[in-house]
Amino acid sequence: MIETISAKQFLILGMVAHSPYNETGISGTKLNKLIVERNIQQWSRLSFSSVYYTLNQLEKKNLITSKEVKTNSNSISDVGAPQKLFIVTPKGLKVLKKTVLHYFQNMDLNYHEMNLALAGAFVLTDKEFLNIIKQYTNRINERVAIVRGRFAEDSTHTHGDMLPIHVWALFNYAFYSLNAKNDFLKELTKKLELNIEQEERRI
Repeated sequence: MIETISAKQFLILGMVAHSPYNETGISGTKLNKLIVERNIQQWSRLSFSSVYYTLNQLEKKNLITSKEVKTNSNSISDVGAPQKLFIVTPKGLKVLKKTVLHYFQNMDLNYHEMNLALAGAFVLTDKEFLNIIKQYTNRINERVAIVRGRFAEDSTHTHGDMLPIHVWALFNYAFYSLNAKNDFLKELTKKLELNIEQEERRI
């Protein structure tokens, strides 16, 4: 069992845990700037007003800790001087990694879930990432086979007549979506395999 965290908590935890902030710490102001710079609000439900609330939730769960640092007179802190910086805890890293694996192993990984899973994948080694992507690819292939079987079955039931256009559209939308995801996973697999090969050559 892993400690359950929400999508917002997962996203903020991942940003706090990402280098170099895992060592230096990061302020709420900086987090909000990163959200804008990376267009995260375009695909997440994360708003500026929820950042500090989420940080407080993570701190209560002991997934992050905070420290106060002095700022110079020209800088603007999050809530006034001294500035508060947030740093991931060992427990936070463990929960983050288990949550990433949980996303890939158990979720349908729609657009929103896939973005969340990929955003936190930096906590995995290339070999761990490759392994979980191969497992996910197998799940996609199984789903393709199921959709293809249902399509064939429905086509048989029409006794050679054309399928209703909405049924044809439903099946083909599923095929195109799954095939597009498969193409992406193949490309990601190649890149991970190349990274692993290059790393092994350096050892």
